[in-house]
Amino acid sequence: MAVPKILVCRTMPTSVLRRAEAAGKVELITRPDHEGEQAPSRDWVLSNLRDNTISGAVICLSDKVDAEFLDAAGPSLKVISTMSVGYDHIDLPLCKQRSVRIGNTPRVLDDAVAELCLLLTLMVTRQVPVATRTVREGEWPHNPWTPTCFMGPQLRGKTIGFLGFGNISQSLCKLLVPFKPARMVYTTSKARPFQRDDEYFSSLMQDAFPVDRIKVENVADKFEMARQADVVFVLVDLNPSTKHVVNKEFLDAMKPSAYIINASRGGTVDTSALVEALRNDKIAGAGLDVIEGEPGEFYCGNPRKKPSGTRQDPSRPRDGDKWLRCDDESRVCKDKSYRCNGGKVGSGANAGTFNAAKGALAGAGAGAAASSSSGNKATPKTYPFWLGGAAGCCAASITHPLDLTKYRLQTATVKQGMFRTIILSVRSEGVTSLWHGLTATLLRQFTYSVTRFAVYEDMKTRVTAASGKAPTTSELALCSGTAGAVAGVVGNPAEIVLVRMCSDLNLPKDARYGYKNCIDGLVRIVKDDGAGTLFRGLSPNVFRSVVMNISQLGSYDLFKGILQKLDVVPDGPVLQTAASFCAGTLSTTLCTPIDVVKSRVQNLKKGAGNVGVAGVIRDALAKDGPTVFFRGWTPAWLRLQPQTTLLFLFFEQFKSLVDKSREGKAQAEVRVNN
Repeated sequence: MAVPKILVCRTMPTSVLRRAEAAGKVELITRPDHEGEQAPSRDWVLSNLRDNTISGAVICLSDKVDAEFLDAAGPSLKVISTMSVGYDHIDLPLCKQRSVRIGNTPRVLDDAVAELCLLLTLMVTRQVPVATRTVREGEWPHNPWTPTCFMGPQLRGKTIGFLGFGNISQSLCKLLVPFKPARMVYTTSKARPFQRDDEYFSSLMQDAFPVDRIKVENVADKFEMARQADVVFVLVDLNPSTKHVVNKEFLDAMKPSAYIINASRGGTVDTSALVEALRNDKIAGAGLDVIEGEPGEFYCGNPRKKPSGTRQDPSRPRDGDKWLRCDDESRVCKDKSYRCNGGKVGSGANAGTFNAAKGALAGAGAGAAASSSSGNKATPKTYPFWLGGAAGCCAASITHPLDLTKYRLQTATVKQGMFRTIILSVRSEGVTSLWHGLTATLLRQFTYSVTRFAVYEDMKTRVTAASGKAPTTSELALCSGTAGAVAGVVGNPAEIVLVRMCSDLNLPKDARYGYKNCIDGLVRIVKDDGAGTLFRGLSPNVFRSVVMNISQLGSYDLFKGILQKLDVVPDGPVLQTAASFCAGTLSTTLCTPIDVVKSRVQNLKKGAGNVGVAGVIRDALAKDGPTVFFRGWTPAWLRLQPQTTLLFLFFEQFKSLVDKSREGKAQAEVRVNN
C-alpha cells in the first residue's frame, strides 16, 4: 500500500515529519534545502500539487488556499495543516464543500506573541528606534543627554485597552502585571463581562492574576474603549467583520498621547488612516508587527503604490518620504525626531514618518551606553591579530598550483605559456608537483599575511577611533601601504624560500636547490649563501608589498564601501565577492611588473655578481622587451583573483564567527548575572 504524500511548503522547525518519513509512514515533498526558508513560488506549489497524488499539505500564512489550490490538488487532498493560529488565508467554505479537513496551531504561540507585543510597546513608548538611529548615524555627539532625552511614558498607572481578549491578550495581561497598570479594558465581538470562574477567562486566571489590584473590565463600545486606553493592542482574527476595525473614526477617538500596537493581521488596521493619524499627531505612536498588504511597498494615503522616480533607503526615512518597504518580519514604529535641546522635546525632520526596522531594535539602549562611554565616538570592533593570516593560509592552500606556475613563468629563461608550464610540471613530476613548495606558502602566510592584516586592521581601528568615522580613501591608502612595507620586510625570508622551491623545476637537475620543506630551505640558505641572502631583493619586495596592499587591502575596503552606498546588493558574500574581484584585478595589473623583477632578483644564484635591481631590469628589457614585465599576468590574475576572493571571504567569515562567539559569551554572562 502506497504511503500518503505530504506537500511541505516551508522548512519547518521540527523533526516530527522527518521521523514519520523515516518510519515509512509518509512521503514528504519538500523544497531543496539550498532554497532556504522563504515562501515558495505559487508555481512550485501548484505544480507539485498537480504532479503528485498529495494527501496532505503543510502551509503557512503566505500560502493561499483557494479554488486554484484545491483544483490543482484534486480529490486526493484530505487535510491541510497551517502553522498559524489564524486561517484567513484559507477558503473554509470551499474546503468544507470538498471534504478537506483544516488544522491550525492554537495556543502554541500565545506567550511568544504576547512577549512581542510587550517588546513593541516598550520600543515605541521609550523611543528606541529614534535612539538607535541617533547612535548609528553618528548624531549622538550632537544630542547630549538631558533629563528629558528620549523621554517616554511609563505603563505604571495607565489604562491598557484590548481589541479582542482571547488567549494572547490574556497572556499579555499577565506580562503587564509587573508594570503596574491601573486598568485593563477590552472589547470583544460579543460583550462578555469579566468573571473569575468563567471558562473563557481561564488563561488569565490560571496564574492568579491580581484582579484586586488591577481592574479588568469589558467596554462594549470599541470607540469608548479607544477614548479610555493609553495603549491599545489589536489582537483579533481577520474576517469580514474585523477588516479595518481600526479605522479613521477609531483613531480619532484615541487620545493624542495614546499608542496602538498591532500583532494580529495587517488588514485589521486601515493603513492610510493610521499614516494620516501619525502625520497629524492624532496619536503618539504605533508599533506594528504586521502591515496591510505585506510584504510590499507602501505609499502614505495609498498603500502598495510607490510614486514613480522615488528611491529611498527604507531604513532611514526622512521628512517627505512617501513610502516604505517592509517584509514579513517588519517592526514599524512612529518616528519623531526627539532632540535633546535644553529639555525641549519636539518634532524635527522626521515628524510624522515611519521607521522600518528589521529584526530586534531592542539593543539601542546598549548601543547608546557604549557610544556614551567612549566619548561619543564610534568604537570600532577589534579582532585577533592572526585572523588575516589564518584566512591567507586557507586561501593560499587552494590557489598554490597557480602561485607555483606564476613563479616558474617569471623565472623561466625561455618563453612558454601558462598551460604548457603546468603540463610540463605534471609530466615530469606528477600531479602532486603542483603543490611543491606548499610549506613555504604557508610560512609566507604566517609571516607576511599575519603582519599585514594585523598592522592594517590596527591602524584602521586607531584612525576610526580617533575621528569617530570611517577612514577616508587617503587614510586607507596610508594604513594599507604602511602595513605592506612592514609585512614586506617580515615576509621576505619566506618569500626567498617560496620562489626557490616553486622555480626549482626550471633548473637542470644538478643545479636544483632540492629543499625538503620551508624549514630546510631557511637552514640551507643561511648555511650555503649566508643570512643576508634571506633579505635579497628586499627593496622590490617591499615596494611590491606596498603596492599590493594598497591595491588589495585598501581597495577592497574602498570598493566594498562604494558597493554598500550604491545598495545594489545586500552586504554579504555576493557584495564581498564583487569587491574582491575589483581589488584582485587592480592588484594584478599594478603588481605584475614589480613581481617579475622581484622574482628574478630573488632567484639569482650565489656568484651571479652584484647585478642588483637595475641590472635585472636592463637585462630583461634587452632580451625580451617591455612586455616581459607583464609575463605571467594571466596566471597571476587567475591566481590572485580567486586568492583575493577566497582571502576576503574567509576573513569576513572568520570575523563573523568571532562576532557570534562574543555574542554567545555575552548572553551567557547575562544569564549568569540574572
